[in-house]
This record gives sequence, structure tokens and C-alpha cells, in this order.
Amino acid sequence: MADSSRTLFDFVEAGSLEGWANVNDTVMGGVSSSTSTWDAGQMVFAGDLSLENNGGFTSVRGPIDERLGNLLAGAAAISVQATGDGKTYLLQLRTVDDQLYVQRFTTVADTEQTSSLDLSAFEPVGRFLDPLPGAEPLDPSRVAQVVIYLLDKQDGPFRLAIRRIAAV
Repeated sequence: MADSSRTLFDFVEAGSLEGWANVNDTVMGGVSSSTSTWDAGQMVFAGDLSLENNGGFTSVRGPIDERLGNLLAGAAAISVQATGDGKTYLLQLRTVDDQLYVQRFTTVADTEQTSSLDLSAFEPVGRFLDPLPGAEPLDPSRVAQVVIYLLDKQDGPFRLAIRRIAAV
């Protein structure tokens, strides 16, 4: 396991959710819903993804914190320790200059697992998560925010209980 000094986020106590916020497709007329709650050392991102009204995304966004880049500098990967529901989630990294990079990870229903996402495999995307071919690769030292999405037309209820996000 990674050294604790490389922990980006852990949810040991309820106050560790401070600064996290949900953003759903309701900002664009959709009807999906999500919440983030604390339960037994985990942030539980849960809700219902709906494709109605051209919707289809939910997200939980971490606080903007330029210190994340210091923790990620020199790391090979970012790990997400979570108990999922069998769905595929998208991890987005936002840099200090608002560049976006994404990578998907698939969960196993009702099983705690650690997904290791190679930092060199994050893909640059635009505001609507559209690919940006030819864009600069991710510079982990410039990361300032972590966002987790559920999308990809995976409608219905979902639940992802995140214990820890770390640089490895």
C-alpha cells in the first residue's frame, strides 16, 4: 500500500467530505440525482442516473487544492480504493489551468477493490468530456481537482463507496 503521505483523500471521519459537491445533469435539464454521504470511513456517492430529457451524468467533485499536484508529482498511478456496484466510473483530473484528463475504472459489485489508474494513460478531454487529440499529456504535478462521474448511459441506481484515493 502507498505511504500515507501520498494519500490524496481518505474518508476516515465525516468532516473529510468538506469541500466535495455533487453536480448532476440537472444543470442542463436532465433529471439524474446523486448524493455524497459519509458512512463508516467511506464517502458514499450514490443516486439514480436517468437518460430522460437528454440527461445522463452524475458527479462528485473534490475541492480545488493545488497541493494535489505536489502529492502526484513523480507518481506512476492514482489508486481508488472503493466498493462498487459493477458499473464503470470515470475519474477526471483537472489541472491548475483547467485542462481535463480522464480514465475509466470498472467496479465489481459488492466487493472492495483498489483500481490503479496509470497517470500516463489519462486522456485529455474538453468541457463535455470530448477527446482532444494532440493535446499535451497530463502533467501530474499540475493536478488541482479530482472528480468522479457516472455516465456512459448506465441508467438506474448506483452506489460507489470510496475509502481512499492515493498517489502510487
